[in-house]
Amino acid sequence: MNFFRHNWYKIGLFIGIITAITLPFYWSDINIVQRLLLLNFIAMTVHQFEEFGYTGGVPYLMNVEQCHSEHPDRYPQNANAVMIGNVATTYIFYLLPVFFPNQIWFGLGGVIIGLLQITAHGKLSMMLKSIYAPGNLAVFLGHIPIGIYFIYYGVTHNLISGLDWILAIGVFLFVGVVIVGLLGYKILADKNSPYPFTKEEMSRPWVINRMSKIKGQK
Repeated sequence: MNFFRHNWYKIGLFIGIITAITLPFYWSDINIVQRLLLLNFIAMTVHQFEEFGYTGGVPYLMNVEQCHSEHPDRYPQNANAVMIGNVATTYIFYLLPVFFPNQIWFGLGGVIIGLLQITAHGKLSMMLKSIYAPGNLAVFLGHIPIGIYFIYYGVTHNLISGLDWILAIGVFLFVGVVIVGLLGYKILADKNSPYPFTKEEMSRPWVINRMSKIKGQK
């Protein structure tokens, strides 16, 4: 379990790559909604690897730079909480909806989550004083164009009703409030957590060098 706790984002990227490689072989067997949802799922696996693997550095940015934690390797974010939250979100709200394309609100929820990542990553970019922040490539080259087209296609083909919008926003709020806020920052947050991030996860070179440069200019 400890191996998965520190490698879920690498395993996720591998699953995303396999999905991308095999997708052309069953492209014609699935509908457009399913294609877009699979592309969004792939984008999310890249997004998570970008945040925690390469270039990585999100644990450092959240715990050190944003929260100024006295226990930065494990509070408020820790490896266990991050693993549970991200894995649950990705496979429940990004992959599972592929198998229920007629329940378009289900996939639309993940689309909205992806689109609104622009706000969180805008804050990271400001923190780093850089156009780039970990996760930005997946957000701006994946989630945003996929999400815009998904909504355009759904609206122009009368696939999205008012109730679908309500349920999709409910999904977004559930992920943001319950999984990220309550679970990640309250229930599983522990200053004495036995699940710290590894030294490597806390010291990804690009982010550390970028923050050192910014602080050196002050």
